[in-house]
Amino acid sequence: MKKPTRAKRILIIGHGVLGGDVLDFLLQSGMDLDVIVAGRNSEMVLHRVNLARYTAMNLGFCPAVEIVR
Repeated sequence: MKKPTRAKRILIIGHGVLGGDVLDFLLQSGMDLDVIVAGRNSEMVLHRVNLARYTAMNLGFCPAVEIVR
């Protein structure tokens, strides 16, 4: 019998070019992930996460993302 698997938890630190691209990729992948984004400026992180969420939703995915400071 197979054990139920938990979603993998991924922490992205920073919302620059690399962090933003990784965030976009993960949210559009359709994988069962717990994505957490951290950054110094929580308002800018929120804007970047919302952009990535809207893009993923337009492609048919509905990801959840947690923002921490």
